[in-house]
Amino acid sequence: MDSLRQQAKDKFFSEQKFSLQSGTHHVARSLIHRVTRTSPELDSQKPAAGLLLVRINRHPYGELQITQDIFLDLFTAFKLEPYVLHMLQRESYGLMDFQSESSIGSEKFLDTFNLKSISVCLIWSYNHSSRWTRGILIPRHSDSVGDSCEIFRTFAKTLELQRDLVAHPWLLRFVALLETHRWIESILTNELQTIRQAESQTGYGCWESWNRGHGKTWKPQLGNFAEMSQIVGFSTAALANVLRHIEIADEFGDIAPLLTEAAGRSCALIREGGSGLGKAAEALKLVRKQVAAREKDTRYLQERARNQLSVMFNLINQNDATTSLQIASSAKDNSASMKVVALMTIFFLPRTFFATLFAVPTLTWSEDVVVSSRFWIYWAFTLPCTLLLVALYKGWGWGWCPIQYVS
Repeated sequence: MDSLRQQAKDKFFSEQKFSLQSGTHHVARSLIHRVTRTSPELDSQKPAAGLLLVRINRHPYGELQITQDIFLDLFTAFKLEPYVLHMLQRESYGLMDFQSESSIGSEKFLDTFNLKSISVCLIWSYNHSSRWTRGILIPRHSDSVGDSCEIFRTFAKTLELQRDLVAHPWLLRFVALLETHRWIESILTNELQTIRQAESQTGYGCWESWNRGHGKTWKPQLGNFAEMSQIVGFSTAALANVLRHIEIADEFGDIAPLLTEAAGRSCALIREGGSGLGKAAEALKLVRKQVAAREKDTRYLQERARNQLSVMFNLINQNDATTSLQIASSAKDNSASMKVVALMTIFFLPRTFFATLFAVPTLTWSEDVVVSSRFWIYWAFTLPCTLLLVALYKGWGWGWCPIQYVS
């Protein structure tokens, strides 16, 4: 295990980019979120429990907004498990914990937890003797609901509301569950509006069927289908992502055994709900039920989104088929018109030709010799011009063209 820890450290510090600004050390001091409170159900003779959380921003391309030296100092001071650095680089969601009290040379590390949700990346350690939690919070640049500042603000607000649980190592895990549930509800609300908009444009859906049943007119807006199908496709992908994070939230919420263990001999406190642990147990039960309900809602919305994609595809195909029929009908009408023109040409062209020919002055109908000696002039101009036009037509048709195409 020691070799894996060392390998994780070496790989992390060789690949991770850090800010090179000289004033970055102010970030670690100004963005510390501290909560200190003594839990009433614990022994009052023990030292006050507390939490120290340092926020470090990360750019979308991966650079941590802190110098490497300060990050290493924080990591060492919080006595975090070195192998967690390997998890920090991975873009994988979930929870991992390292329950250990081992040492590497002269350095010791505490029980360490690594949590990655859609909004935050959390690494923290817990000291059982002092009941202090010390950790690093790295908000994501965006979670499709808010930016990094909004993510940290809501997380800190939720953390303040759960300050009675500061003595327990799973506090941050519980807060991450609450924030993930908040994110799930926000995404489902947005995607529901998108799907309803699609249903209003296609005319196929629960509400649109009710409207048509009550005599309201409906006409599909085919001009917006291309853009709307793309939006609904994004919604389908977003709903699949929500299902993924519902499973992750269920993993975050699997802390009932930890609550029971924390209550110790007073398990009745959890059932009665008369303490911070009891309130946490009630809140946990409620949130997990809500997450389970959101899973059903997500699957239902997925079916509605897929139905809209299918409806749009069919309506577009129907519109294309109608357009093709119209083009075929127009071509048929044009063909009939061309036949009429051809028949008229056949009828009049011979008459016109001979009428024109007989009117040529080189033909003297009043004389005994009708064909004049200068009649050859007519053919001298007519035949070369005819041959020239035929040659130009052939040259154009066989590839001669003033515009050159380069393949």
